[in-house]
Order: sequence, then structure tokens, then C-alpha cells
Amino acid sequence: MKVIEGNLSLKGDEKIAIINARFNHIITDRLVEGAKDAFIRHGGDEENLDLILVPGAYEIPLF
Repeated sequence: MKVIEGNLSLKGDEKIAIINARFNHIITDRLVEGAKDAFIRHGGDEENLDLILVPGAYEIPLF
């Protein structure tokens, strides 16, 4: 099996926003934790990470 893997390299000053729907929070909360963990593991600063909560997937494009 051929595995293709990317490499993320952050300088630490990038600003990232995670948009999360509160609907189905049992699943989406774990996805947010995974995204936060990946951002920090690759050199991101937690101070530059924002979390935006919306009621459902329909409202995500509005942000």
C-alpha cells in the first residue's frame, strides 16, 4: 500500500480559527480537540487559535 503523507510546518505566529457547529456536539467537540492538538503539535501557539461556535452546519457559511 502506498502512503502519501503531508508535512505541516508552522512558524508559531499564524492565526487560525476553528468553526464548530454545536449540533452533534458529541462528535464535533472531539474533532475540535483533534484540530487544536494538531495545531499545537505542529508549532502553533494556542494564543493564536480561536474557536467560533455556531448553532448548526447551516450557519457556518455566515461566518
